[in-house]
Parts: sequence; structure tokens; C-alpha cells
Amino acid sequence: MKKLMKLSVIALVACAVIYSCKKKDDPAPVAATTAGTTTTGTTTTGTTTTGTTTSGTTSGTTTSTTPTKTSMLVNKKWGMSAFTVSPGVVIGDPSLGLTVTDLFDATIKAVYPCITDDTLSFSSTSNAVINGLFTSMANAKCGTEKDGNGTWTANTDFTQITIVDNANSQTIFFKVLELTDKKMKVETVRKNPLDATDTKDYTATITFNSK
Repeated sequence: MKKLMKLSVIALVACAVIYSCKKKDDPAPVAATTAGTTTTGTTTTGTTTTGTTTSGTTSGTTTSTTPTKTSMLVNKKWGMSAFTVSPGVVIGDPSLGLTVTDLFDATIKAVYPCITDDTLSFSSTSNAVINGLFTSMANAKCGTEKDGNGTWTANTDFTQITIVDNANSQTIFFKVLELTDKKMKVETVRKNPLDATDTKDYTATITFNSK
């Protein structure tokens, strides 16, 4: 009996030793790891909408209106700044052989100011339409020339402008080479502006600038 009790005591001591060794080998509590991965690194403070707001994109968008060809043409005075003709126009006595291709040549402007001092004006009821009223004025008149008045129309892409000048009983066709808010360059076929007896057709290239 004493021997059995002694063995029981030894067994209890052995169990105590084994249990204490196991406790030393156990890993650290999970609580310590969760403390290191708390919401400080993954909270919504780093991914809040402050960095992805739409205010920066919406506030930068603006709307702009592109001028129409009608708005470039109307409600201003167009004064000539260049006028060339082809073939050249014979000035004065044909036997002298004086042929001019640039009507803005200083000598021609001095002798025939009625050519280059004309101003054109176009009006319209709307910037969307392609027709309206036309007037022209000149300080000096060539022969029976009068200040013009009538109507104008254009095709949809403004490559052609037709002017019906009632005052001078003529229709003028402009082939539009360039049209901006400040400049209009056209080509037209017309008779000799300096000689009513000349029946040839001349191709005139005229540049106007808005005033």
C-alpha cells in the first residue's frame, strides 16, 4: 500500500513538471497581435473621399461658344486692304502699254481712289441665318457708281457669297477664300472697273479687313 501511494506521488510530480514546460513553449497571446493591427492602419481615415472628391473635375469644365460664319461677317464695316487683278488692267492709252495688276499700287491709288476706298457692310436678323441686307459706301465714285444697297446670301459652308446690289443694278459673286472675325479674302470675276468699254472678264482677288 505504501508503495502504491509513493508511485502516485511521483506521477503527480511528473505531470506538474510536464505542464509547466508546456506553458513556457506556448506562443504569445493573440491579443498582442490584434493590438498591432488595430484600425489605425486600415481605418477609413486613409481612404476617405477627401482624395477622390469630384469637385476638382466638375469645377474645371466650362462651356464655350464658337463664332458662326454669319457672326464673323455681319455688323461691321469691311474696308479693302488689297486688290489684285488677272490679267492686268490697261491704264490710259493702250499704246502706252501701262498694265496694272495691283490696284493698291501707290500711283493707282492716287489716280483712281474710287477703286480702293469702298467699304462693305452686311447685316442679319440672326447669327444662324445665311442672308441679310447689304450696303456699300465710297468717298470717291468711279463713273456712275453709287453707294450700294441690296441683299446678300451665302451657301451653308460660306464658300460663296452672292450680293445683289440694287442701287448699281449688279450681282456680285464672291468666292470666299478666307473668312475670320477680322479678315475676309474673296475672289470675283468682274469687268474692268476703270474702262466701261472693256468687255473682257478679269479675276479680282480682294482682301477686306473689318473696321
